[in-house]
Amino acid sequence: MSRNEKRTLLFHIFTSMLSRLNDKISLNEKSSLKLHFIFWSVIFIFNLSTHLFIEKPDSVSGAYTIGQKALILLFHLSAVIVTCYFIVLRVLPLLSRKNQIGRAVLEMVIGIYLICILSRSSIVYGLEPMLGRNFVEQETLFEIAFDIDILIQHYLPGIITGSVPFFLAYLLVDRYQIQQKHMQAEKDKRAAELYVLKSQLNPHFLFNTLNNIYSLTIQHSHLASKSIEKLSYILDYTLYRCNDDFVSLEKEYELLNNYIQLEKIRYNDRLEIQTDFYYDCSYKIAPLLLLAVVENMFKHGVEKTTGIAILQIKLNATNKNLLLETKNTFDQSESDAQGIGLNNVQQQLQLLYPGRHHMTIEKMNNIFILKLQMQLQ
Repeated sequence: MSRNEKRTLLFHIFTSMLSRLNDKISLNEKSSLKLHFIFWSVIFIFNLSTHLFIEKPDSVSGAYTIGQKALILLFHLSAVIVTCYFIVLRVLPLLSRKNQIGRAVLEMVIGIYLICILSRSSIVYGLEPMLGRNFVEQETLFEIAFDIDILIQHYLPGIITGSVPFFLAYLLVDRYQIQQKHMQAEKDKRAAELYVLKSQLNPHFLFNTLNNIYSLTIQHSHLASKSIEKLSYILDYTLYRCNDDFVSLEKEYELLNNYIQLEKIRYNDRLEIQTDFYYDCSYKIAPLLLLAVVENMFKHGVEKTTGIAILQIKLNATNKNLLLETKNTFDQSESDAQGIGLNNVQQQLQLLYPGRHHMTIEKMNNIFILKLQMQLQ
């Protein structure tokens, strides 16, 4: 095989390896490829600057020009780059599998050995002729491959130490990406859970309200039209105006007020309700939380009782703190005065206000007392 044929063969081997590495790189986006290019460019410039400004003029490499030093560095850096991506793309995935650790170690040893051979061959048949160092008898590929001492002493240390900055950067970036993916997964999970909780809440409320209007229509009450008007506002809000994670506290108050007025129409004289609302309109709150609490009062304190039903609602939202206190009579024979609604509220509070809420429930005689405290934003 002639010298030119050997150079052509080496060139094809090197470009083929780079092509396969490029195809297998997981970060195929342009921004990620640019980041890799910038990283290696910085490494190249840093090392070249070290050779130019720190090395003594009488050193071995001091006889080379700037262009020749850059060419030498480029050849050595190419071997380092191939080693880095070979380990990241091939060896590390194998190491992550318990039954492939032995294979990963074997492939890493063989791979680095082949890279050392390729690096030495590229220098002998490529770099040295470019630098004008034409020897009468060049080493054959066989001699290069089995000259273990030169490969271990002169090529292996440079490849390993040159790979350290990449692996440090890779580990930092990989850890950051894992954290970001974990955070995004938690965020997606929370959003999915909230969606499920809201989808449970809205039909539950709608079912009870439609039952209320149905009762009025059976009675041919003129209040049915007013009830429909109140319901239309509530549906408009719950379906189209509370899709954000947090909404204005004033809008939630308007929702509560319409709901209370709707229930007053239904129960009329059987209902005694006292309300005390004092709040700062600038605050925001997770939608439908307060409605679920009040709706639970009517369901267990009015709907499932006979005679006069007494309800009290106090809402105070100032100084970034919300305090909701509700009291309602209930039938002690009822096994569960809490219901689905409050369980739903507790789950939403854990998702939206972790460590920033406190809800207590107390039953005294036939009085159901709920106190909810939240830190607002």
